[in-house]
Amino acid sequence: MRLGALFCIIYLSFYSIVLAQTDVKLEVEYFTDDMVTVATLDTNYLYTWNKRVFASVKAFLALEKGNHDVLILVTMPKGKPAFVEVSSRPQLKKETTDHLIRRIEALSRPPRSSLTEYAYLITATIGKGCEDPQLKFLPKVALPEEKARAKFEAADLSEKITLFQSWVLEDVIPILAYYEDTLRTELKGVNSIGQMLSTKEFDRKSSNELTIKNSEYWRATMEIGSGNGLVILSKISIHVAKGEFDLAKRYLNVAEAFPEQNSMALNFYKQFGFRMEWLYDDVRAQIRIGKKFQLEGDFESAALHFEAELKKFPKSADFNFERYYSRSLLISEHDPEYIIKLWKDCKEAVYSCDPLYNMNVPAKNSKDLYLMSKRHEINLLFDNQVRISENILEYADIALDLEVYGFAAHMYWLIIGNKPDAFPDRDILANYLYCLEKLGDTENIRTFEEEYTRQKFKKIERERKQAMENSPVYNRSKGIQNDKKKKKRERKEKQ
Repeated sequence: MRLGALFCIIYLSFYSIVLAQTDVKLEVEYFTDDMVTVATLDTNYLYTWNKRVFASVKAFLALEKGNHDVLILVTMPKGKPAFVEVSSRPQLKKETTDHLIRRIEALSRPPRSSLTEYAYLITATIGKGCEDPQLKFLPKVALPEEKARAKFEAADLSEKITLFQSWVLEDVIPILAYYEDTLRTELKGVNSIGQMLSTKEFDRKSSNELTIKNSEYWRATMEIGSGNGLVILSKISIHVAKGEFDLAKRYLNVAEAFPEQNSMALNFYKQFGFRMEWLYDDVRAQIRIGKKFQLEGDFESAALHFEAELKKFPKSADFNFERYYSRSLLISEHDPEYIIKLWKDCKEAVYSCDPLYNMNVPAKNSKDLYLMSKRHEINLLFDNQVRISENILEYADIALDLEVYGFAAHMYWLIIGNKPDAFPDRDILANYLYCLEKLGDTENIRTFEEEYTRQKFKKIERERKQAMENSPVYNRSKGIQNDKKKKKRERKEKQ
């Protein structure tokens, strides 16, 4: 009798505990792309551990009374133990959230992220959830991208450059190298890019040697499927690692103009994008300061300002141009030969940073004036991704006219991969191969019929020359030059 009564008491106690438990619903938002997750973590351990985290959270919060919304941010920094942050509304007691954090972090066999940070957010609804939507979550928990943005936005120009390069070197390049490794792909050109990244060959060679002057790079470009983004991301990363942000920005704008099937590439484009935007906000702010000096007639201070900024960002086409422009204002009374030499040096410095940069420099002949007009067109036609996509052939032709063969080749290849039937009157492949030959890549051209290619190359040169000679800018300049020659001839005859 006593045993039966004891059993009833135990049963009723257990039943009352079950009834006392609050309903808890969980939603999970993953901040790390699936491809990045596979690269940086052993997913067999990860998924098992995550299930235990979800079960622990649900069981723990089920004992909490009342209606709450709870955020649990789980972060696994590169090579470090996981840590947990908890926020809630109405706010739970600190001892409650501390206990939940200890419980999750104490779970056995937590995986470690090896290449980059991994994070996800659990949103738990206890009971009906918070009944006052105006209440704030406390304490405030910043999500991974919010943390990165806040840190980047608060930095000055020098710090932004350091943060940007560190992120690329530590978090982007290892992931790209992982997917370009021989264990993941048998594409030989792609493997060579992965080898270049994993050995940090970009520390020893120029970006041109590693990419546009490298036949293996073009092989990789042709091997990789349209919409993959892996190879172009590698090029962008190399430019950032070497401080060549102008080039990285130009290639990023083009890459973003076309749809990607690779979620990892889209994620990285977004991450590159906001960093580029804020970096160049700072550049523009510094240019405004220097311009103010110029407007005030203080050309020496303007030149010194831009020289100081160049120490932070030596491969900035903007800063280089403004420095030389400020110096030209200081020496306006010097001999013409001196000024001509200054602008020659300016062009070399600026175009080494960005060969498609638009600036007004003295034009010696009609061809120079025509090419200057083409640079102006870049700013007018290609100021966003939609316009780049719509005018991609024109962009490629301008780069070809300016002899920026690497960039032009990328444009033509993007047309072949994304708009193969958009320009039936043009042989886009021939234009692509013409650029490769100009870059010295005879290896990849060998796979095409040489005689056919030679004929096409001559046709391309005739077409580009004809396009220049038919240009109103070229003809107007030519007419002015002819008038000057005629007047000069007439003066000689009179003498």
